[in-house]
Amino acid sequence: RGLPRLAGFATIASTGTLFAALAQATPEATGAALYYLIHSTLAGGLLFLTADLARQGARGPVALLVMTGAIAAVGLPPLSGFPAKLMVLLAIQDEAMTLYWPAMLASSFLLLLAFSRTGSDLCWKLEPQGPAPGPLRLVPAFGLLALLAGLTLGAGPVMRWLDATAQSLHDPSAYIAANRLGEE
Repeated sequence: RGLPRLAGFATIASTGTLFAALAQATPEATGAALYYLIHSTLAGGLLFLTADLARQGARGPVALLVMTGAIAAVGLPPLSGFPAKLMVLLAIQDEAMTLYWPAMLASSFLLLLAFSRTGSDLCWKLEPQGPAPGPLRLVPAFGLLALLAGLTLGAGPVMRWLDATAQSLHDPSAYIAANRLGEE
């Protein structure tokens, strides 16, 4: 029922999505998992920071942070959760699709319902408890939101770098040769 607990459940769901991608053991899935890892770390941090701010009452900027944190965690456009989840879903192959796709889409839908209910309670039904958080307390949360927006806008270059990283993880021969690890 509360935002801190929901942030925890969203983190657990994102861990499941990450493991689903890594279980594919392909360079494409590893690249998608790395992008998803960056996204889910930023989104989780935003949710937990926002949960702390919302304890004082979700007014104005805090309500905006609750909404954008939910959008990021669920994987809706326009934030980086949408391309992150889409890349993971597209990297899942063959028979695994019948298991992972419905599970990930169902978890996203359930998170959307839960965030809708919790956000409604926070923003419309609860009375503020104490003074609104000062502007300096909002800076870290808005900083994470800016990083999520930057990750979305820079998805192409970031994915090229992460795909190269994934390729080197799956074929470490260039690294081994460069560092002469095979010689004694």
